[in-house]
Amino acid sequence: MKKILISILLLNSLWLSLCSESSQINDSTPNIDVIEKEASNGHVLSQYNLGILYLQGIGVAKDINKAIYWITKAAEAGDSDAQYNLGVIYSEKEYESFNNFEKSYYWYKKSTEKNNKMALNNLANFYREGTGNIQRNYSEAVRLYKLSADQGYAPAQVNLGSMYLNGYGVSVSITKALELYNMAAQQGDADGQYLLGSVYAEGIGVKKDIEKAKFWFQKSNNQGNVAAQERLNLLRQN
Repeated sequence: MKKILISILLLNSLWLSLCSESSQINDSTPNIDVIEKEASNGHVLSQYNLGILYLQGIGVAKDINKAIYWITKAAEAGDSDAQYNLGVIYSEKEYESFNNFEKSYYWYKKSTEKNNKMALNNLANFYREGTGNIQRNYSEAVRLYKLSADQGYAPAQVNLGSMYLNGYGVSVSITKALELYNMAAQQGDADGQYLLGSVYAEGIGVKKDIEKAKFWFQKSNNQGNVAAQERLNLLRQN
């Protein structure tokens, strides 16, 4: 059975994006009866998949409590994606009534022990912002972002690029920031595209190039980035 993947879009200020990978279901027509039977028999992947189906309301009525129950079963068995998703459920506004920072931190931390790129990125966000009872620690945030970015995870590349651009936890390096933004933009990351366009529009560390700025703003706008649309409109008016 294939694993059903889910990632949650996290919202933040434009200069520093968070996790932004679209939700996707690999099993187009999941057989709920089979999955439930396997999950009840202790099959970890089935437990995880069943939890995600309840979380998204696919093939079953949406039920966050049941989702948490089954995802937790898989997480306790060591599944890093299940651990990551519990971190999301316990921290994101979409699931506000279930939010519990201590649980979110715990499960993100467990997931990072298996080098889960999404968990690394989101845990880094906690350290960057000083979320909950965590003391803000830019150096730790950078360390975690690097571990995620080195796996090619575009949101972490964007975040790490912004740390270099602003000199948070590292020495300012426009060159490194541009390199990371470009890596994310080339993967189709809307935030990376927007920030790369901004760099060219403002001439930050590079020669000002309005055509390149328009190119990357348009790419980002094509994915629904409202800020990119606004910048594009301004450039076209001048």
